[in-house]
Amino acid sequence: MDSAFLKAKYKFSYRPDSNSLNLYREDVQILETGQKFSKFWSYYNMILDSVINSQYNNQGNTGGSAPSVDLRGIPSGSSKVFFRNNKTGVFTIRHELGLYTYQFADSVKDLRWNITTDTATFLGYKCTKAYTTFRGRSYEAWFAPEISLPVGPHLFTGLPGLILELKEQKGYFEYKLVSLEFLKKKEQILFEAKKITIVTRKEYRKLVRFMYENPDGFAASQGMIFRTKSINGVTNPPPPPKPPYNPIELE
Repeated sequence: MDSAFLKAKYKFSYRPDSNSLNLYREDVQILETGQKFSKFWSYYNMILDSVINSQYNNQGNTGGSAPSVDLRGIPSGSSKVFFRNNKTGVFTIRHELGLYTYQFADSVKDLRWNITTDTATFLGYKCTKAYTTFRGRSYEAWFAPEISLPVGPHLFTGLPGLILELKEQKGYFEYKLVSLEFLKKKEQILFEAKKITIVTRKEYRKLVRFMYENPDGFAASQGMIFRTKSINGVTNPPPPPKPPYNPIELE
């Protein structure tokens, strides 16, 4: 595979409901960059997976009872992982939706930057401002020319320097670099072997929308059936309200 020589940590702030700017979520996401490949993933999701695996393993044989996990106080992060071929610029993206891990390719051909003469300093690095409109949203970015790597968070690449900050115009999404490490001892960039379902980006977007707009139908499509009881003992009460759907990519 490849080894990382740079590790950037971003605080990702987002508002999942476009109708409520008061609803606010956070994630911590990591960008690992090597000569051949880059990887962008959620540190919070790694913590969540570790806690779940640890609790399952510690329960061992429970005498036939179903294992349980306690996730109180554990941060929630995205299960979406981005692998970039630095030579071709093509991303391989994996995302766990329900019981399955879906994978698709994204060439990001529709990302164009307008670089300005504005400068500012972030974390000791002199940065230049750039703008882009990408898949239905407008963004402002600050990149560091002295770190001459055309990479950044999510799919935002192609500038002549590492992106340190990026903000969506309406304030729904924001990435801020909180630490940057040039690795003296290179760390392997892992592309985990797992069972995946190959889809197109169009098919993937339909799956995500289906999951948000019809959670019960999506679960049933994967063979899951939920039977619940409400506090007053009523079996199968009305489903909870649909979660808000405010994707970072509108197109």
